[in-house]
Amino acid sequence: MSFSRKVKDELCLAPLKPADSQGWELAAALLGAARFRSDGIRLSTSHEGTALRMVRGLQAQLGLQPDLLRGRELWTVAVTGADGQGRVLADLRDRFRFEPARGQAPADGLPDAASLSEDAGRAILRGLFLACGSLTDPLKAYHLEMSTRRSQAALLGLRLLEIHGIRVARLRRGPLQVLYAKEGQHIADFLALTGAHAALLAFEALRVEKEMRNIVNRVVNCDNANLQRLAESSVRQLERIRAFAERHDTTSLPDELRDVAELRLAHPDLSLRELGELLSPPLGKSGINHRMRRLEREIGEILETERIQAREGGPEAHAPGDRPRRA
Repeated sequence: MSFSRKVKDELCLAPLKPADSQGWELAAALLGAARFRSDGIRLSTSHEGTALRMVRGLQAQLGLQPDLLRGRELWTVAVTGADGQGRVLADLRDRFRFEPARGQAPADGLPDAASLSEDAGRAILRGLFLACGSLTDPLKAYHLEMSTRRSQAALLGLRLLEIHGIRVARLRRGPLQVLYAKEGQHIADFLALTGAHAALLAFEALRVEKEMRNIVNRVVNCDNANLQRLAESSVRQLERIRAFAERHDTTSLPDELRDVAELRLAHPDLSLRELGELLSPPLGKSGINHRMRRLEREIGEILETERIQAREGGPEAHAPGDRPRRA
């Protein structure tokens, strides 16, 4: 079972208190997802619990007996007959000033979101999610989405979410108006707001698990990168020191650099901090790093000078143990 279905299962079992919440929830679901045609009003959903909840809402709020049709993948709640359609449209007109015959109502026809009671606002968001929403498994991604058929449904949902500090984005996808959130905290706040408390606990547990995995992965990647850098720098230092030692006596180096060179040759697998601890007196990581850079620079200059002289046939090669003068 998908995480989204678990959330809807919980919401469909939630009691409706006060009673008027059922009316706002039903009206929001119809505004967001219903199709209004001459032969009837239809709301289709892949979630059986949502379809049954809409049927009960139409019965309790408007005194209707809608048809519940089952297809291969969708459940459809259908209101036919002039009387039934008239009651639904009158309710939507009273709550949202919605007139399907005129197309989409202007945005200023919506009720002021701030003036709605908290219970009504929660019910509207719950209805929009049940009829139009989906929620990705949080272990895969944080993604809450509500795809509505009408811009005023999306706009009302957006305003209600903003009142509660839940930031969502809005876009058009073909004929649909889509609200979506991709931040874990905002999705958690939405679950709490709509009353999906068991789903919220499961979501938070999965979110903690995901964050812990990310932290462990970052630490492991960081350690691997540090080990890789340590290995690369150690190999580079060894190659340069050995190349120098093949042609020169390390005693020709200044005492503090000679000690570092001999320690690196003797302990190729140690880090700079560990090498510094072997010196007398010991050096910290910064000190040993400074000496190693000096050593690499001096050896590099000596070897580069010898390569240039050998290539250009310049002054006679230096005898082993001789240190060429630096300019």
